[in-house]
Amino acid sequence: MGRDSSYPAHSPLSGPLPDPFADSAPPRYQFQQGAYMQDSLQIQALLERYRALELREVQLSMERDTIKAMFERLVSSIRSDLLQSDSTIIGPSSADSTRPTRQLYPGISFWTQDNYMEWLETASSRTADRGKLPYLEDADGAPVPETTIKAISKLLRGGWSELLSRKMAPQSWGKVSASGRQLVHSLMEGTFPLFKFADNGWKLDYLATSSYPSWRRNNLDSDNNHKSRDSIKKEEEEANDDNDDDDTTDEQTSKKCRHPTMSPVESKVPSKKTKVDSFAQLAPPSAPPSPTHTPSVSTASLPALDTPVVSTKMPSVELESVTDPEITPSVSDLGPVNTDNAVSIADTSTVHKPVRVTLPNPLSVHSLAAANVDIPPSPQVTPDHPLETPGPIDPLLDDSTSLIIKKEKMSKAGSKCKMRPSPTKNGRNLCAHRWLKQMNTTGSMDEFCIYYNSLSQGQHKEYDDEASKLIAEGNWNKTTIVAGKIY
Repeated sequence: MGRDSSYPAHSPLSGPLPDPFADSAPPRYQFQQGAYMQDSLQIQALLERYRALELREVQLSMERDTIKAMFERLVSSIRSDLLQSDSTIIGPSSADSTRPTRQLYPGISFWTQDNYMEWLETASSRTADRGKLPYLEDADGAPVPETTIKAISKLLRGGWSELLSRKMAPQSWGKVSASGRQLVHSLMEGTFPLFKFADNGWKLDYLATSSYPSWRRNNLDSDNNHKSRDSIKKEEEEANDDNDDDDTTDEQTSKKCRHPTMSPVESKVPSKKTKVDSFAQLAPPSAPPSPTHTPSVSTASLPALDTPVVSTKMPSVELESVTDPEITPSVSDLGPVNTDNAVSIADTSTVHKPVRVTLPNPLSVHSLAAANVDIPPSPQVTPDHPLETPGPIDPLLDDSTSLIIKKEKMSKAGSKCKMRPSPTKNGRNLCAHRWLKQMNTTGSMDEFCIYYNSLSQGQHKEYDDEASKLIAEGNWNKTTIVAGKIY
């Protein structure tokens, strides 16, 4: 069989025959397609990561800006406080160069404290009305009104509170630091320029020295810390207990003082009865002109005498003996009769000796007459020398006179007791409270009157001014009035 000539003959150098059922398209490169997909995924992941980082960066930037703004704000506020504090406390006052002078304000009288003290010694200071703080004056030299003084006191207490908040409150105004003093002076002089009308600011220092102790006592403890309400209440209770003890002591002392004034009155009554009884039992001298009989009277039958004792001076006469004509009579003046008003008659042992007779007291005579007792007649006396007739004896004192004498005795005894000031709020009672607390704890009213009258008018004025200020500030209490300054 013959072979078709259109088909070439197969040779070993020729390639394999194509498969008619195979795909005739060129083969695909699988490796190159996988690498592309991997790159696109990586790019997409990187883009997402980039976007997340961008968001995080924006968030952190916002947080940083916020924190930075807050920090700068805090630093600026602290810096401004420090600068203000330094300029207020330590920095020199800018107004020093513009302080008033005597040439600009000739109406000012108290540029120095010596000027004020000299004015207090003058007579015009006792009649002038310059208010509670007479050393304060306006630009024309006129006194400061009451409303301004109240505003000054309020602002000054605020300055002390500022010192307390800055831990600069002193034990006393004399121990204040330079920065604390500068703070108070800047505050007060800036608000009330009238404090500048003084050399070295003595007016403000004078006011602070007199007012700071009471403020510190009411607001600070011993460690210069602010007092709590519990400590204030405890101090008030202790003060009330002390006052109760003082009242009890005063009552006991007054009872002791009143007791001796009553005992002598009670002891005089039986002594009168005893003396009257002895007088009633006495017999007249021997050889009387007409013999009489004197009955004895018991002391129980005599009435008690409530009238006060009246001492009289009566001359006694030595009588001539009746049986001895050779003895000449002699007259002698004796001393005053004792306060018991007893009638004493010398005991005559013999008839030849003279008898000394003391004229009876009218009180005893009246008491014997009331008891229906016969009074022996006195012997007749004929002295060589005429005797001076004593003046008329006063009658018995009535009940009103007796009460007056008793009251005088009670007042004299009561004046020795401890003084108790009245609740009236004035300079005299302020002085009395401090005098009793600090100088003489057992002083009487008479002793205080002597002390108070010895003070000068200026010292009286100091007490009156401080009392008025305490009343105006509402600080008149048992604690402040006894612990203040003694002028």
